Amino acid sequence: MARPSVRLLGLGGVILGCLIAILPGSAPGQTPAQGNKAVYQNSTTPAPSEVWIDASSFCPSSGCTSSDFCTILAGALATLPPSGAVVDARGLAPLSSPSGTSTCTSDPFSGISRPSTVLLPAYTISISMTWVLPNNTRLVGEGPATVLQAQSSLSTAMIQMGPTGGSGCPSSGCTSIGVEHLLLDASGAGTSLTSGIDNQAGQDGSYVSDVNFYQFSTTGLLVESGATNSGPYKNLSFSSGGSYGACVQIDTQTLGLQGITCTGITTPTSGEAAIIINASNNSVEYAHIESFWDGVAVGALTSGTVRNVVLSSVTGSADLTNVVHICGSATSTNYCSAHGATVEDVTVSQAGLIENFAAAGSIAATTIQDDVTGTSIEECASGDVPASTATYILGEQLGTAGNVYSRFASNPSYPTGSSCTGYYGPTSTKVPTWAVGITTLSGLPACLTPGAIYSNSNGGSMTSVYVCSYSGWKPIV
Repeated sequence: MARPSVRLLGLGGVILGCLIAILPGSAPGQTPAQGNKAVYQNSTTPAPSEVWIDASSFCPSSGCTSSDFCTILAGALATLPPSGAVVDARGLAPLSSPSGTSTCTSDPFSGISRPSTVLLPAYTISISMTWVLPNNTRLVGEGPATVLQAQSSLSTAMIQMGPTGGSGCPSSGCTSIGVEHLLLDASGAGTSLTSGIDNQAGQDGSYVSDVNFYQFSTTGLLVESGATNSGPYKNLSFSSGGSYGACVQIDTQTLGLQGITCTGITTPTSGEAAIIINASNNSVEYAHIESFWDGVAVGALTSGTVRNVVLSSVTGSADLTNVVHICGSATSTNYCSAHGATVEDVTVSQAGLIENFAAAGSIAATTIQDDVTGTSIEECASGDVPASTATYILGEQLGTAGNVYSRFASNPSYPTGSSCTGYYGPTSTKVPTWAVGITTLSGLPACLTPGAIYSNSNGGSMTSVYVCSYSGWKPIV
């Protein structure tokens, strides 16, 4: 009989080594359960270990290839000890071997309430029912070779984090629900598929990491109001299918979205948004978007308040219309047209188009479209330098006088005119900026944007700071 392979597992900071199949002669009072591995209780006596369950031991006598993948996995999950365990399904052979595909016709987590980390194999599992991950459950694949493929009959989401409405969660809420290192394939999904991953109730410690959403015509990742304080969501990629769906939509406070690439299908024409932030206290870092109307849309709601949103290092291809779109009352068309919410305290750090728009299309692209104040920072369609905005800040409303808000931008201090000889388009809005130089201003030279500030870093005992007024630059003494 061949010696089983050796595996090492880190769990809760304890390393369990030399895990082998159960051998005769277990220690007194310890009864091996189906699927248990073994550790040595002493130098000569093996004892069963409940922290690791081999799902392949639950295959029927006819073999793994003749059974439903989820039926086998459910059998292993049903034997979880109260403290939980790792369930290793990597040894299950594909049902349709050698084609490398297994069929799953049920939710293997149905009725499961104990903690688990499920290790999935490196092949395609074709699913026809939503997998609803219970409290304290992690689903771990082996990278893009682990594929969950939606069948056309699948309704709602492919994976749901937490029970619907959180009805089966502890009183403090469901926590520590994770999905990582796999690919979700929606290329064969029907019209009833609502999302790839729907986080309904996974809160603190719940996350999605290193997941590829492939060929989606609906939302890839949806974070609902019951998933407060979840995240971070990181290292994600998304591609659109036959029609557009959002890459990510966030409807509650989270620990942020960190690292994502979103790719559409054609030049957009109807106002599609790749990343939608519809809740306060959120951040997006290192996002790249191609072939959508809006890269990141903030506050696309008919009511409520969205504030304290930070967007950092967001880039888009030349076929975007807006890299960042802040929804507000000035909106009349496209994705934010139904806007009615209050949006404030939005900070954008480094937003830009990474290629020359003039060589790629005819839509006038903007880095920032702020519909709260009616501000637009537009690329010059006939220029040879891609538009980029280092900093744009939308503050809060000043009093009750309409769209009077605190606002700051690093560019542009003024539009370049209809000839578009500079780097910004003719409809770019005048936005106060703060410039730094080594020249002393004298004679109150003309300035074009009242409220702009200039700092002379070599001012010494002379005036160092100037403010732009309607009559020219004035020193601040």
